[in-house]
Parts: sequence; structure tokens; C-alpha cells
Amino acid sequence: MPVGLVPIRANALGGVVIKREYYSLKDSVGIFGLSEGDLIHFGARSRIPIYILLANWRVRCFIRMGKEHYESSDSSIYKKLLPRCLLKYEAGDLNVEPSIEPDELLLTVNGLENVDDREKAFYDLDKSTGIWSRSVGDKVFSLDRPGYHYPHYEELADYQRRGGNVDDIYPSPVLLSECVMVVMSADMDKFLKNPHDVQKNNIEISSRDKFRRDIDKWLYETWISQGKPGSSSYLQMLKKYRRQPDSPIIDVWTEVKGSGFSWETKNSSGSMALRTLNNKVTSFKILTR
Repeated sequence: MPVGLVPIRANALGGVVIKREYYSLKDSVGIFGLSEGDLIHFGARSRIPIYILLANWRVRCFIRMGKEHYESSDSSIYKKLLPRCLLKYEAGDLNVEPSIEPDELLLTVNGLENVDDREKAFYDLDKSTGIWSRSVGDKVFSLDRPGYHYPHYEELADYQRRGGNVDDIYPSPVLLSECVMVVMSADMDKFLKNPHDVQKNNIEISSRDKFRRDIDKWLYETWISQGKPGSSSYLQMLKKYRRQPDSPIIDVWTEVKGSGFSWETKNSSGSMALRTLNNKVTSFKILTR
């Protein structure tokens, strides 16, 4: 194709459309032959990611590290929704608020030579790039109505001390029903190639984890076979899988401040801290609701 031309394709009704970066769910009938309800259902079941456009709202974001939150900035035009809010919306809860998936914040290093030995266990190697990285927190988001005053914590606390109801001075929350939901063109292409694939291993993992889906799939299936335990109990159970046939688990350690495990598969290897395993288990629970 000559440089500068935009690829086009036939739609479900036989016409031709310019391929966009994303499509609104309302456009899905004419373009893909899928209704808005179809895509909300598939999004709720983690079969295809659904996003919301942010142009109508004031987006506040916070860097979360442990119990501390620091307000930050973000210039994104769309954000990915967590399937659980889509599930509530599909079930008829028109007052559900959009739950935006956090962005994982990473610390990367060229090598581990200058990293403290106690910290090395928390770094994972991306074999495709050779980059070592670890999670150091995440970025969480909230949607505010532009032009409205949002009271700070001190204002709310003072109002409550004087006998007031904070709902009287706090703007009503943004609802999912007020947002424009979209699906990415690339995600739609993958979905249409195999629409009956449930994609059980699509467990809301970050882009950093895209080369580690084999370990996520193993953890998910083993978690189910072990009775869906909590993350701490699950880590203890993983000890019996150390260096066993058909098991990727190499070692498990359960120190109070450094719990985690190391693993190796055909495609990748690394270590996972207990806090990361906790995030995985939370995603597993969403999938099996």
C-alpha cells in the first residue's frame, strides 16, 4: 500500500469504512454486526477490553505507593474499564460508576549489578527486551465533572462535624451510562478472528506481562484446582510445586517482608512478589464470579 493511505475494509453490511483507532459501541451494529449490548457482555466477561473516552470529564489521577497517594497528571484520551463495572451495568445497575484499570508504575534497570541483594527477588526479566523491572506502585484515576467544586477531605470532615451530610456538598458521581464507551480496532480484529474463544488467560494483566501469559495461565488453573485460596494461602500451597514435573515453580520464600516465588517457563522466567500475586488472585476472582 502506498505511504499515507489509510487501510479500509468491508463492514458487516457490505459497505466500506475507514479503519479507525477505536469505534464507539453504538457504531458496532453497522460496522461489525454486533450490538452495544453484545460488546458490553463480552467486555464484562473479559473477552474484549472496553474503554471510555475522557473528553467530557476532568480526570484526576493519583500515584499510589503503599498507603500514600500523590496527585499527578495524565493526558490520555481514553482509559480501560475493569470488567466488574461492565458486569453490573449489564445486570441493569444504571447507577454504576466507571472503574478504570490502574496503570502499573515500573522501575527499570539495565542490570542487577547495583541492586541490593534483598531487592533482586522483586525484579523480573523481560526476555524480549532484556529489561529488568519491578512494580513500584500504580496510578489510579477518578472522573470529576468539569466546573464543579470538589471539597477536600478537611472540608468534608468539618461539614460532618457540624452535622451535615457530605452528599449535600459533594457533586454527584459520574456514571458509566453518561460515558462514551469504545473498543480498540486492534482488539476488535483479534476478537473477530476467533469470537468463540473465551480467552480465560486474559486476566487484566498489564502490558509488561504480555510475555508472561504462560505463567499467568498456569497460576490461574492451579488456583482453581486448589480451591480458589487467598493470595497468602496460595503462596504457601505453591511450595509443593517447587521443581516438580510440569511445574514452572522453582522456589518459594515466605519471609514477612519479602514473600514471593521464582518461576521459569519455555518463554520466560522471573520472580513474583506476594503483592503482585495478590493482584493476580483478585483478577482470578473477577473471572470466576
